[in-house]
Amino acid sequence: MFHNIIRQANTNAEDILHPEHPDINEEHLVSYLQYQHNLYSLIYGSDTIDAKDILEFKSSLQTISPKSLKFLKCYLFAKSCSISRNNGDKFLQLIRFMCHENDSTNFDLPCSWKTITRTIAEQTNFYNCHKMTIEFPSHWKMEKWNSKNDPLPEKVVIRVRDILELIADQFVNPVIQFLWKDCVKLECYKKDNDQGENVTCNIMTSEWAHAEQKEIEKHHSNGLILPYIDGVSPGKNGQISVTPVIFTLGIFIDELRKLDISKNVIGFISKLGISDKTLINHLHEFVGLCRSKSKENIQYYKKQIYFKFWEIVLDSLKVAAHKGLLVKVLGHKEPKLFSPRIAFNAGDDPAQHEIASIKCGCNVKHTCIRCMYKSREGGLYVPNIDSLRDLSIKEKLKLEL
Repeated sequence: MFHNIIRQANTNAEDILHPEHPDINEEHLVSYLQYQHNLYSLIYGSDTIDAKDILEFKSSLQTISPKSLKFLKCYLFAKSCSISRNNGDKFLQLIRFMCHENDSTNFDLPCSWKTITRTIAEQTNFYNCHKMTIEFPSHWKMEKWNSKNDPLPEKVVIRVRDILELIADQFVNPVIQFLWKDCVKLECYKKDNDQGENVTCNIMTSEWAHAEQKEIEKHHSNGLILPYIDGVSPGKNGQISVTPVIFTLGIFIDELRKLDISKNVIGFISKLGISDKTLINHLHEFVGLCRSKSKENIQYYKKQIYFKFWEIVLDSLKVAAHKGLLVKVLGHKEPKLFSPRIAFNAGDDPAQHEIASIKCGCNVKHTCIRCMYKSREGGLYVPNIDSLRDLSIKEKLKLEL
C-alpha cells in the first residue's frame, strides 16, 4: 500500500497507520489534502489554491525566478524532442554560443545537461511511483536460455503512480476546474430530453450513479460519488517497449473527457523483450511443453502481469472507497469528501469479455458473457437449457470493491 494512503495529515511521516483496520484509524484519507497544498506551494504559490476564479488565480501567482524558468523551458523542449543526454550538452552549448557573452543566460544555464535533469528531479521528487518486478515462472527454466539470436529477456517491470495522488491533481488543475468548470459535474443530476423524459447522457445522470450516491450517504452524509474510468493507450504506432495505462474521471462530461488534459497516466507495464515465437521454442526445447501448451503458458503469464498491475491500483481505490477521500476542489471554499467507484462493465463487447476474463475462440466452452450457451457444440440457442450465467457473485464483488 502506498505511503500516502496510510499516512494521515495529523501524524508524523514515520507514524504508519494501517488503512484496513478501522479500530486503529477511523478518519478519512486527509493526507492528499496536504499533498495538494504542497504541490501548489512548489508550483503556483500557496495562496493560489484558495482562488475563487481564474482572475484571482492569476493575480496570486508567485513569481518564478528567471533561472528556474530557463531550466524548465529547456527541459520541456528537450523532452518534447526526445533529446539524449549527449545532445542535451550540445543543446546548451548552442544556446550559450547564440547568446551575447554578457547575456544573463550564459550565467544561468549550466554547461552540463545532467545539472538540469538533476534539478528538475529534485523539484519533482514528491511524486511517488511504485515499481515492481515480475519474476518469470520457475518451471520455465529461464536459466537455461540458449537462444543464438536473442539475449535472455529482461524481467517484466510494472510502474504505478499513486492513483489517489493523480485524482487529487485533477481536482486542483486550474485548466479543468476554471476553464472547463461547466464540464465538471461534482454531483449526480437528472437530464430531460425535448419530450420531458428522463434520459441518461453520461455516468453522472445514470441510475447506477444515483443508486451508489445513496449508498455512500449511508456511511458519509456529505460524501460524493467519484466514478473512475480507465483505459490502455496503444502508444505511438504501437511500437513501444512499455504499455502506458491511462485514466480519467466520470465527473467529466464527454467534451472534456476527449481532451488530453482530462487524462493521466497511472503507470507503465513493460512488454516482454522477446517474441512469443522465440519463447515458445525455449519452452518446447528445455521444458518439454508442446507448442499449444507453451502458448497457454505465455498468455497466462501476461494475464498475471495485467492482474498484478490492477491489484495495486484497486487496493488504493478500495481504501478510498471505504474511508472517503478528502480533497480540495479548486474554486470551492471547503474541501469535499469523495468515494471512488468503478462502473463495471463499461466498454464495448471485447472490453467486457476482457474484464470477465472470457476469451472468444474455438477452444472456449462458453463465450457469451450472459448465458451458458455451449460454443464448442454449436447449434440453436435453447432458453431452458442454455440458462443465464449465475451472477450472484456480483453483490459479493460489489461489497469487496
